[in-house]
Amino acid sequence: MSCEKDTTSEDNAVNGCTNELALNYNSEATVDDGSCEYEPDAVLGCTDSNTLNYNPLATVDDGSCIEIVEGCTDTLALNYNSSANVDDGSCEYGQNLVEGCTNELSPNYNPSADVDDGSCITQLEWRLMEEL
Repeated sequence: MSCEKDTTSEDNAVNGCTNELALNYNSEATVDDGSCEYEPDAVLGCTDSNTLNYNPLATVDDGSCIEIVEGCTDTLALNYNSSANVDDGSCEYGQNLVEGCTNELSPNYNPSADVDDGSCITQLEWRLMEEL
């Protein structure tokens, strides 16, 4: 076993600005050190329209884009996908789950409901229904 220091990665790193759109872009930089400088009117953000956090006002991509992952985002569903950030309507529920109004402030609140089915109504709607 050698006692020599491994110099293959850390010692070869070149800190600097790695964004080609920056005024002070360093083509030799291998590690972005946050020193990039942009035009005064530049808007940093995600410029990829196929991502979750696309910013149509951004003029310089800052590397913050978040890939869209479709799937079931309801933690009560059998096929919940913790990686999903866009619900695709694919959630599946077991036979024992009860759908209904889960808003405790709604007059038609169902304390047995596990999954909100969009049926909650307001106090005004409830009164109007009673008058009919």
